[in-house]
Amino acid sequence: MKHLKILVPAISLSALLFLGACNSKITSSPASELYSQGLALVSEMNEAIQSEAWVSLFTGDPAVREILSNAGQGDFSQPKAVYEIQFSDQAVTSLTGQTDLSGFSESLQKRIHAAIQSAAANQINALDGAETLAAASICTVSDTFVCDGLTENTLYLYTYENAAPVMVSFVVGQDSAVLATGVPILSDSFSPDSPENVQLFLEGFGAQVSEITIPD
Repeated sequence: MKHLKILVPAISLSALLFLGACNSKITSSPASELYSQGLALVSEMNEAIQSEAWVSLFTGDPAVREILSNAGQGDFSQPKAVYEIQFSDQAVTSLTGQTDLSGFSESLQKRIHAAIQSAAANQINALDGAETLAAASICTVSDTFVCDGLTENTLYLYTYENAAPVMVSFVVGQDSAVLATGVPILSDSFSPDSPENVQLFLEGFGAQVSEITIPD
């Protein structure tokens, strides 16, 4: 199995040996708010993937267009499973290749955490080459919203029976503002069929993976 290396510009990253646990997590506020906002981004992303006019605005490359055409045939109407993925402080420290981030200001430390989290989806897509990475970037969508009670950045991974998984990054800002960014995972190297497979893929990064109970 290929192992993911999260790359952030000007930061050298190393793998972790720690393996986080997979647990079930009941959706509740603010988790339910994140879940709903993530679904809205998936819907917008799906619209972009299926829009020939949208794709044509950004690329004429046949290989990239074929990747998006195949992805556009997926059914994103209902997730099969949703996982929350978090990187611990120790994981972030190790991934940056630093033994101590205390030399950075609190503001810069937050930016480092957010950069590593946000890079995860793109690095998975990059495993399959530049065309896959380009295709995913064309249909990457983002939005901002207010979510009281959310204090930590997190990732939600939406998986589907017959569609590509989508990773949504939630980055906390000031005054309860949250930046959400949704990226389709178009790499064939990633098969999130179970919590164990998701955890196994991210085992080198100290990622903690929890399956979220999907509301009826």
